[in-house]
Amino acid sequence: MPDYQPLVFAARQTLDLNRQQGTSEWEGRHYDFVCPSHDAYPFQWAWDSGFHSIALLHVNPELAKQELRCLLQGAQSDGFLPHMLLWERATHEDVLAKYNIALANPYFTATISRGSNNWCWGASARGRSGGTSGQTTRNTTG
Repeated sequence: MPDYQPLVFAARQTLDLNRQQGTSEWEGRHYDFVCPSHDAYPFQWAWDSGFHSIALLHVNPELAKQELRCLLQGAQSDGFLPHMLLWERATHEDVLAKYNIALANPYFTATISRGSNNWCWGASARGRSGGTSGQTTRNTTG
């Protein structure tokens, strides 16, 4: 049987090194999540958080829960869950300028990826992975 310990160590190290924690200017909300990339994708993306929570289940189930709790802070009163949360927006304006996104608020997008997030959330609860993609835009005019 192959020795997976080096792979497990590298995965844990990557999840730890990409962890972002702090307090946002967005109503003083505390955030704690794994970002996909400090340079290119420093924000919390719903798609990635779904997969990060699956990986975290295998190394630290409490952090897997925290990943989803942090993402759910973006949930709106109408049930909308943004595709992207901009916790450290002021420190990453240069990165944000590269994206073609619709903002519903200075701290979150007006879009959500369909299918993939539903699958990831269900898979995380069941301990499996996979998904599909698509995107829906929120009607921000009421």
